[in-house]
Amino acid sequence: MDTERRVVRTSAGVVEVVVRADARTPGGTVLYLHGGHESAATAPACRVYVELGHRVVAVSRPGYGGTDVGPLSPADFAPQIDEVRAALGVDQFTAVVGTSFGGQQAVQYAVQRPARARSLILHSAAPSTLPYPDVALQRLLGPVMFHPRVERHVWGATRTLLRRAPEVGLRMMLAPLSTVPLATWFPQVTEADRAEMRDLFATMRSGHGFVVDLAHAGADEGPARRAAQQRVPCRTLVTGSRHDGGVAWTHAEDLASTIPRASLVDLGAPSHLFWIGVSRPRLREVVDGFLAGD
Repeated sequence: MDTERRVVRTSAGVVEVVVRADARTPGGTVLYLHGGHESAATAPACRVYVELGHRVVAVSRPGYGGTDVGPLSPADFAPQIDEVRAALGVDQFTAVVGTSFGGQQAVQYAVQRPARARSLILHSAAPSTLPYPDVALQRLLGPVMFHPRVERHVWGATRTLLRRAPEVGLRMMLAPLSTVPLATWFPQVTEADRAEMRDLFATMRSGHGFVVDLAHAGADEGPARRAAQQRVPCRTLVTGSRHDGGVAWTHAEDLASTIPRASLVDLGAPSHLFWIGVSRPRLREVVDGFLAGD
């Protein structure tokens, strides 16, 4: 896989972009907007699209990675993404993909730039019209635990635990990301998948981004999110899992019911990490079929 990192200067500030492709890429380009605690450089789920033969333009959202545009909302950041598109010489995206907290950003871009987004894909995305996080206590503690002055210590402690007690640390991180007991699915996870999960958690950082995400995910902005979802003009794929403890299945149902041309697929993933393990073949099949027009 060829990877190129670029910094694009926009009217609001600099935006970090990572472009991924391989020799099989036919020329179509996918815009990828990552979830919380990630960046364009550390968004592993986008590699599925490269494997399927697409060129992926991953953009670090406000507060993450090398992007420095201030605390822009998903709606206000969409024009900056289009400036990135123009700077890269991309005419149209085959798909605009939003994962988890990147979902509303993907929705806003599809709404504001309909000529540039052929389709929209939302993976375990939240918030929908419903607020996120799903638990009120998490909504209260999130801005504290992942405040820019605190998050480095939280993730530093996580990396230390994963290094000193890999299995204990991994189980501790995975437990809240699934609605079913770890004992029912974790023993079947291969060592390669466990290593990928540990690597994912070890590279996570929140920067200023997670606090920015939370600021635009409350119930007060629910009506505005509903209005945006109802205006999505392109065909849309919504995926999720009833076993996802990170983002409730109700968000996927909400998105699919409010976006006009949306189809909903339950990937059956045992956790929020839908692209790792037993659900990966199903993910590839569903995405490939959708982008082929099935």
